[in-house]
Amino acid sequence: MTLQTQVKINSIDVTNYLVSYETEADFGSAIGSVSLKFHRGVSAILTPEIYQRIEIWRGFSTPTDEKIFDGFIDTFLPE
Repeated sequence: MTLQTQVKINSIDVTNYLVSYETEADFGSAIGSVSLKFHRGVSAILTPEIYQRIEIWRGFSTPTDEKIFDGFIDTFLPE
């Protein structure tokens, strides 16, 4: 089985534009921060801005089995 992932920003599914993501744990197993990297095409459906909500889900049977992160954009670096 393959681990599946779904990423939403402001309730918009941006999973197809996701290149990679990296998590940083705080206090044991809780995820404290996430760095996300997207294809430039994400700007066709969303303009990322500070304080927009980010949700990351993953699972083996569906990509929404377990929510692993629920937070907000605090830094945005366009390339």
